[in-house]
Amino acid sequence: MDSDARLTVNGTEISARYLSSALPIPYLIDRIPATFGYPVYHYAQIRGIVSNPTIGSTLNVVITNHDGQSDSKSYTLPARWEDLDSDGDGLLDSWEDGIYTAPNGGTVNLRAMGTTKYKKDVLLEADWTSLAAPGTASYDDDLWPFVIGVFANAPVLSPDGTAGVNLIIDHGQGGEFTEGGDVVTPGHTTMAMGTQCGGRAGCMNMVDYRDDYNGRPGFYNSARKGLFHYTIFANRHVRGAGGQAEFPSGNLGGDDMFCAMPWVSTTSFGECLAHELGHNIGLAHGGLTPWNTYDHSNAKVNFNSIMNYRYSYGGTPIGCRPVSGTGGPVTFSQGMLNPIVEASVDENKGICDNVRLDFNGDGLYTTGAMDIVDEYTGSVQEGRGSGTTLGTSRDYDQWGNMILDFRSCWNDTQGLVRRPECTP
Repeated sequence: MDSDARLTVNGTEISARYLSSALPIPYLIDRIPATFGYPVYHYAQIRGIVSNPTIGSTLNVVITNHDGQSDSKSYTLPARWEDLDSDGDGLLDSWEDGIYTAPNGGTVNLRAMGTTKYKKDVLLEADWTSLAAPGTASYDDDLWPFVIGVFANAPVLSPDGTAGVNLIIDHGQGGEFTEGGDVVTPGHTTMAMGTQCGGRAGCMNMVDYRDDYNGRPGFYNSARKGLFHYTIFANRHVRGAGGQAEFPSGNLGGDDMFCAMPWVSTTSFGECLAHELGHNIGLAHGGLTPWNTYDHSNAKVNFNSIMNYRYSYGGTPIGCRPVSGTGGPVTFSQGMLNPIVEASVDENKGICDNVRLDFNGDGLYTTGAMDIVDEYTGSVQEGRGSGTTLGTSRDYDQWGNMILDFRSCWNDTQGLVRRPECTP
């Protein structure tokens, strides 16, 4: 975007516009931008004033560069100004300015917790089993700054001009943060979500800890529904996985997640927590399909994200080879890499900087139609179409498409209509 790009709203040019903030992307300094599908040199914000907008109306915003390239986005204003959410994080300005009152009469002092109406906030409450509690070998206080740092370093600009997402975690540290940090009971051998326990002895469904269960009060304060994500540090996953999470919508829609022992280090545990929280905010293992559905493909070579099992642990690549465990940034994808069209692949170009890659594992660097080998499973990659149809492996901008409003609780992005699961 040009720093003095043309700004129009509903067809009217906004002459009093200015570049208010910008975020450079240093990753491209040592890269060849022309080899990327969508090279991001910087993110920027242009400000302009729209006079006397009508509440409930839609603002169609168009940015046009000097070379004629343009992009557009529509924003629907709330039906009441008091329902405004300036930073689009699902927390209304009126809540972030003070104290939120829940449908059951409970209150949450969001301002005292550090939320602001002009910077994106994500709220998380954490509890644990006795084997993962403070004072055990499995617990390390360094976990919290690590996970908070993943979001603080996000290539995301908020209306206040600052970068990053403000992740606020209640793990029972005191002050306003006293709801988290509980040792959940009764004990369990394994944990699951939905119906995955399947009657196994010693297996607990996570939501049985969250909500009232068999006369025992839940460990999650219902006044926080629609505001806080919820996690538990569990003993084991029933299928041996590192963790599990709900998505914002769908048949397993919600805002809960858990990570399961054993974890190798505080870093690996933090990576699990960031990965599962990613699912909570609508990020899938493979991004989003062209049909606007979650893409659960795994191990894509052109998808540099901790949501990708290839990079769930050990960081994302710092170069143009899809190598895991390099110690690169623990982050989600920005959608910059070219799509790989299996009907017409050039292995000499790779995924960036013209670094050659052997996509089909035949030991040669060739061009033409080929199946991309999924190195994680050793099979052809799930980016294929159905049957024998060659498909396309796509990158996806996850940081730019986080779902921060609780779609499992709210019918719209302003949070005006409560769904049953968000009421007492």
